Amino acid sequence: MNVNIKGIYNTTLHGLDALKKTSGTILNTSSIVAEIGQELHAVYAASKGAVNALTKSMALDYARYRIRVNAVAPAGVWTPMLRSWSQDQPQPEIMEKYLDNIHPIGYCPEGDVVADACVFLLSAKASFITGCILPVSGGAELGYRNISETAGI
Repeated sequence: MNVNIKGIYNTTLHGLDALKKTSGTILNTSSIVAEIGQELHAVYAASKGAVNALTKSMALDYARYRIRVNAVAPAGVWTPMLRSWSQDQPQPEIMEKYLDNIHPIGYCPEGDVVADACVFLLSAKASFITGCILPVSGGAELGYRNISETAGI
């Protein structure tokens, strides 16, 4: 909660004057689990749900200043931390397959996929988009599947 909610709040609070002068854009990072939940990750999912509520409320509060506020909501994304975690699991090959298969498109992406969505939301091409929680998930929000089914167990 300190990082996911208070971090956004405090950063915005301290940057608000500059954002007002420039009609800046705020882009938060949520997660698909904010909407669908995730087993054994209740507090994380709740904190990302709070990010979604904060994003939408800030979009309303700051629209009068022409400040847009949006969020990206990825599912699994291959990062160094996720790779390290998956390798530390008892059966890393199952975790990799699971992480690929939670995305109906069929693979767990690298971070550049999320970065591309961020670039769009920050660009002039998204100038009339605010309060949006953009899934960048390969369809994972359509429902995570059982690990035994996705890992081929």
